[in-house]
Amino acid sequence: MGYEIFIFGEEIDVTKYKPEDFVLRENKCIASFNTKEKASFAIDDINKSHSCKAFFTTEIRNLLNKPLLEYENLPNLDYFNLIENNFYKEEQFIILNDSALSLLKIKNEDVLTDYRNKINGNIKISSTGIFMINRFKNALKCYVQDFTQPFNDFYFDSDISDVLFSNSDTFMAVYTQHYVYIIDIYKGIILISRELEEIAFGAEEYLVYFFNSKKAYCLRSNQFLDFPKDLNVVKCNDNQSFNFFKGKSQKIIYQTNGHKTVKTQANIENIYFGFVNSLGYAFITKKIKDSRLYSLEIYCDDKIFAITFDNKPKSYVVSDKMIVVFSSNNLVFYRRLDKVFSKFKEIEKNGDILLSLFGNVSCIFDDFTENLEFYDKGELRCVYLHRKCTKLQWSTSGLYLAAISNESGVLQLFNNNGKLLFKKVYNVFDKFIWRPFIKLNSTEKEMIKEYDLNKYIDDLSTSKVEEYNLDVLIANWKTFLIGKQKLLQNKN
Repeated sequence: MGYEIFIFGEEIDVTKYKPEDFVLRENKCIASFNTKEKASFAIDDINKSHSCKAFFTTEIRNLLNKPLLEYENLPNLDYFNLIENNFYKEEQFIILNDSALSLLKIKNEDVLTDYRNKINGNIKISSTGIFMINRFKNALKCYVQDFTQPFNDFYFDSDISDVLFSNSDTFMAVYTQHYVYIIDIYKGIILISRELEEIAFGAEEYLVYFFNSKKAYCLRSNQFLDFPKDLNVVKCNDNQSFNFFKGKSQKIIYQTNGHKTVKTQANIENIYFGFVNSLGYAFITKKIKDSRLYSLEIYCDDKIFAITFDNKPKSYVVSDKMIVVFSSNNLVFYRRLDKVFSKFKEIEKNGDILLSLFGNVSCIFDDFTENLEFYDKGELRCVYLHRKCTKLQWSTSGLYLAAISNESGVLQLFNNNGKLLFKKVYNVFDKFIWRPFIKLNSTEKEMIKEYDLNKYIDDLSTSKVEEYNLDVLIANWKTFLIGKQKLLQNKN
């Protein structure tokens, strides 16, 4: 049948993508395309709209299996008597080691290997998890599905140093030693190349900001546009964006879901923006005469929460429920209340700390004791030994945590109740990546579950469009036979 996509939402118009066939009922549709490129382009373009979402039908079943977050507080914090919580959700991750790429998955708390292939160079996965790129010297290869299906290849004038994806993975910026290239991934073409400079994709994905040139390039009209010369930083993620204007008057503009928040600032020396779930945050360094002031501002819709620090924190992590900060040998926990993030606990720590946080669950690595410590709302839940940990990384769903040591090659995987699921020592451990996926909220999941996908596909196979095409083919065949018969009669 080709490549089928599932669309749900309001005002669905699939005809402009010229599918081979489609079935539309109320606010749901399945369309079939004869090439993966056409189907992928339609999905990407539809997902730019706030009124519709689109996915491959082969992927929608996996998305329905992805959890919003499944977690239950443990009544007993004694880690020797942990309650066994079972997770029946599947999530994929990638390991690059010893010049080989392995795609693995957690399923029913078991870790399974999907495949292992030899590979050269570096890899990067796009923010939606649709694409994986493999860059080696001046070559870049793009893969889809389970990263086994080649999508397109690119070759450049010199070695590739970095790759940046746009928000919905329609475009990517490829940095080489001398140039930066803007590429349409779905069409497989280079749209523009410029001498090397810092760039950013805008919230309007078709805009690319070139900060050295103080120009914005419109990928729709293929024209350069001027933008305010005091625009200093652009940071975007899904439906959220930050713009920072650093001129005589400084200001931060935060936008999400139709909300626009503007905050006037002064004396900002450095600023860093980040996003987590439905909120954005800014870590700000201000210089006033010879003194520096540090603060963390949390932006959520039209609200702003602010935390100030006496000294620059060594590290911090943010979730939509908590903030954990390590500063001056103290581990400090903040919880979100109605109008503030309020400090509620401090723990003294003697060594350096590696922090991670998802929701109310935090995991830290204490290099003085070489222990991993899991905390639930600031209460210690369990402790594991992990020597020389270099990275703590939560999965996209927040159900699993990976603790990694690049030096020793040790990988440990835990669920978010602090239960150890997997431990292995790898030879020449290079990289660990959780595969991202597009998150569906509960309403979107219910809209999809209401309809039987299998029945939809059955309808597609016998749709009116297909019947019409079949009738045309039969009529053409009959015309051909009649014509041949007349030719034979004339010869006789």
